[in-house]
Amino acid sequence: MGDSRNYHGIELTARKRFSHRWLMNSRFTYNHTRFFYPTIADFANGVNGINANTGDPTNYDLQNGRDSSGTSGINGPRWVAKLSGMYALPGGMSAAAFFNAREGVQFNRTIQSPNRTGSLGTINVNIEPQGATHYESYRQVDAHWDKTFRYNARRFSFNIDAFNLLNAAPVLARITRQDASNANFATTILAPRVLRFGLKVNF
Repeated sequence: MGDSRNYHGIELTARKRFSHRWLMNSRFTYNHTRFFYPTIADFANGVNGINANTGDPTNYDLQNGRDSSGTSGINGPRWVAKLSGMYALPGGMSAAAFFNAREGVQFNRTIQSPNRTGSLGTINVNIEPQGATHYESYRQVDAHWDKTFRYNARRFSFNIDAFNLLNAAPVLARITRQDASNANFATTILAPRVLRFGLKVNF
């Protein structure tokens, strides 16, 4: 088809193994995947073996050479940062936390074309280069606490988990069509704070 893809990325990690009652893991990644498509002229002229019927080139000029939208699973946010740690408290207790942050994914706005000639129907047309607009950055903090004790031959562990501890509410998805009646309507947001209590028994 004449398509090509370039991936560039760097990952930094740091780890503290368990000693002196605590441990830590951290990671930061910066990466991007860019797609390169045949030009409209290539489609028209069929150069380099490219078939003019390969696909609809409507949005190619606004997508060619731009970061992947991530919808194919090949590439998501350009940067991701994660930090987790655990501390062993006195009395058979421990506390842990996990911080997860990433760039907001792309918000590629479109408008829908009229019905086209040749029975081609409508198509959603990008109104700006792919990746020009992103959702707000995503940040989430989870926390964990547990207390372990023994009774006869059994071991009991009582635990509390807090997901999205700070109750962040970033918008994760919106209606992208700008000529729709519900344009920019938020369809997905991060789930609110959740507390979970548990008891584990080992025989």
